[in-house]
Amino acid sequence: MRIYHYTKLDTLRLILSNTTIRLNRLDKMDDLTEGITYDFDSLANYFYVSSWSNNELENIPLWYMYTNEMKGVRVEADSNFLELEESTPDCRVLNIVKDDVIAYRLMYDNDDSFLCDVLYTDEQETCLPHPRGYISPNILNVGSTKPRAWAFQSEVRFKLYGISKNDIAKYGDNLNQRVWNAMYAHKNNSCEYIDLKFDLTRLNNANFLLGPNSAESELIELQNLIKEYLPDHHGEIGKSKLLIRYKQK
Repeated sequence: MRIYHYTKLDTLRLILSNTTIRLNRLDKMDDLTEGITYDFDSLANYFYVSSWSNNELENIPLWYMYTNEMKGVRVEADSNFLELEESTPDCRVLNIVKDDVIAYRLMYDNDDSFLCDVLYTDEQETCLPHPRGYISPNILNVGSTKPRAWAFQSEVRFKLYGISKNDIAKYGDNLNQRVWNAMYAHKNNSCEYIDLKFDLTRLNNANFLLGPNSAESELIELQNLIKEYLPDHHGEIGKSKLLIRYKQK
């Protein structure tokens, strides 16, 4: 499967030069309802996501919202280009740039939500529906549920949960339990984002599409950027053929 990310050229340079993908905390996202559950208040400041789309057609609202005056770039990559390195046996994520956060992929039995489709619904999510407070499979939807008004994004996202080492709970049988206990207690979390290291060669077959308002100079800039950081690149580099008049927001 191929997935698509709309961003600024400067951000693409950071991705390539640092070989990292940034996952932002849910309470920093555009949708202010992210991570809210009706039975456990908000879990937004413990979940981190990187937003992509599975729509191969160009998305005009995404050009407007996430690029610089529609002069940015759409990255098209294989959905498995970003992978997790995890410790044994506790499965803590290891390929995090800074060591000030403890993070995990969210799993329930064998269901994994590291890369997940966003569910568009106007029903508020639940994560603790059992009378005795047991976590249910619905926990997988926390951080991947949005109101139907956002359905135009056709979003898929990489998702982790975690907390700053300084804010983790002091009690629990293991590190993961201490993270969950901190979440249950609604403790502060001072870590606002997670940068994940990845293998840059996984983007050798990526396609890069400049926004419809881009100039020839920006195409040259993009070509030079790919040549510098992806010398074995064999994907496509081009400019959107959308004929649209950009209007200042």
